[in-house]
Amino acid sequence: MFPSAGLETVGSTTLANPTVNESVMVTMGNLSAMAGFDGLKTDVTDLDNVQLAYDIELGAIASTVAVDYNTDTEAKAYALSSELDLTTELSIGGTGTYAADTLAYEVNATTGGLTVFMDGDENNTVQHIGAGVKGSLNGLDLYAEASYDVDAKTTSPAVGVSFSF
Repeated sequence: MFPSAGLETVGSTTLANPTVNESVMVTMGNLSAMAGFDGLKTDVTDLDNVQLAYDIELGAIASTVAVDYNTDTEAKAYALSSELDLTTELSIGGTGTYAADTLAYEVNATTGGLTVFMDGDENNTVQHIGAGVKGSLNGLDLYAEASYDVDAKTTSPAVGVSFSF
């Protein structure tokens, strides 16, 4: 529910990503609410965090605004994610988060099955750049992607397949 950017596996590295172990979610219209727990089977009274998100569309721009509140630490995290469809095959987007006194971002562009991205934060403007491709073959959803860490000079590849039946 808390917005993330990037691809299937890589990306979203610099963005705030509140931990959610198990959750209960409710959506009504454009508003979503989530309650996160350590374990619903062991202790339903141990509420870890609460998230609220609101989706809005303004013409070709789709946006999500969200907030996360950790009930244990009282820490808050905020997010704004938007995507602009330039054509049916080309879109650009970005996600920004603010948590632990750090503003972070990720921007991306997608055309067809190819997505490229870049992320960073207020202390290190460009931390990762990456790309990925996504497609389908005989009912299988396939992806291949990689992220390059500009500081560590390392590459993180990922390949995956999923299917529904």
